[in-house]
Formats: sequence, C-alpha cells, structure tokens
Amino acid sequence: SSDLDSNFQGDHLWLTWQWERPDLTKLGRGDWWDRKNWNDCISSVSPVPNVGFLVLCEDINLGGASLSVPFAVRDLGPLGWNDRASSLVYW
Repeated sequence: SSDLDSNFQGDHLWLTWQWERPDLTKLGRGDWWDRKNWNDCISSVSPVPNVGFLVLCEDINLGGASLSVPFAVRDLGPLGWNDRASSLVYW
C-alpha cells in the first residue's frame, strides 16, 4: 500500500474495550501546534485478540456503512475502508 499510515504506522488512537468515539472530527491527534482530527484517517486497526471487536462507521454517531473487525488489520485499503471512518465503537 502507498498509504503512509497503514501497517500500524503514524499516530495511534488507543480505545478501551466498550468505549465509543461517536464523532472523530472532534477527537484531536498529532502535534499540539499542528492539531488535526481522526476523521477519515484510520488506515490500520489492532483490537485486543479475543476481546470483542472494533466497529468502524462511515458517518458520525455510528451511522452509515460499517465494518466489524475482530482482529488486527494492517491495511484497511483492500477492504475499502482506508481513511473512511468517522466514528467507531469497541464492543
């Protein structure tokens, strides 16, 4: 993949089991002086094995199309989900 953030590279967003982030546009990432948000920029995921699954949603408030991920995925591109999530929940 040509995406620099795939393969677990780039900024990291830690999410505790049973937490949700309903609006990734309001969740900051990056350096304080060059603050960005998490909307449409997730390229790989790594939920804890055998502890629920991560659900990526296309729209804020867990809306739109979704992808359930029970295990680590190094590159969401082949699944059609690179830089697509606007909200997520870890069930």
